[in-house]
Amino acid sequence: YMYARKDDAVFVNLYAASTAEIKMADGKALKISQQTRYPWDGAIRLTVHPEKPAQFTMSVRVPGWARGEVVPSDLYRFIDGSSDPVTLKVNRRSVPLKVEKGYVSLRRNWRPGDVIDLHLPMPVRRVMATENVEADRERVAIQRGPIVYCAEWPDNPQGKVLELALHDNTPLTSEFKSDLLNGITIVNGTGLYIPQGGAENGTEKPVEFTLIPYYAWAHRGKGQMTVWMQRGNPVPKRPTATAL
Repeated sequence: YMYARKDDAVFVNLYAASTAEIKMADGKALKISQQTRYPWDGAIRLTVHPEKPAQFTMSVRVPGWARGEVVPSDLYRFIDGSSDPVTLKVNRRSVPLKVEKGYVSLRRNWRPGDVIDLHLPMPVRRVMATENVEADRERVAIQRGPIVYCAEWPDNPQGKVLELALHDNTPLTSEFKSDLLNGITIVNGTGLYIPQGGAENGTEKPVEFTLIPYYAWAHRGKGQMTVWMQRGNPVPKRPTATAL
């Protein structure tokens, strides 16, 4: 899944610190080492080690989320932009980012020790669903890099994450926590506490909140969790997940 070969083209599909040996079309071995902290960091370094200098193609994948596409359809979309561009270098020299079918193809005479550096920016971004998804109308989800986030009860005031609302202009920050859930990057911000049924008699108030990666929930006991938060406007109560 991580690497594939077709004729004399090698495809780098997934990113994780690793080493691999690929048998090329001429029968010779190509070794690839990958250094990265992905999915927490978008800096990816690929070092190629052909048995001897040879011409072939390295096709490096640029994920849809890094190109402004949540999924390959109009089901979801980002509602905020990213000014930090994807960059690609070979031996520290920038190369044009010509993406075709999700890949940048680098054809050259590769030598042992040649290095490809790919930088995928990872700002915290807001996601909205199409209006056709009734349950998610006027709600927002949070994504950083390839990771979708959720609010879970242990990290938030009184565990009341179903009453958490987030305005579109609220600043969001991220930080890595090595001592939480085996090491994760969390997202922090200031939201609003809006009781179910709407804010009345001054009950709406600002609250500090923390989000964790969606995959990591349900490890700390029973309580509330939500992915889709209110966009600062009261909405009817909707079903959500609860850890058992």
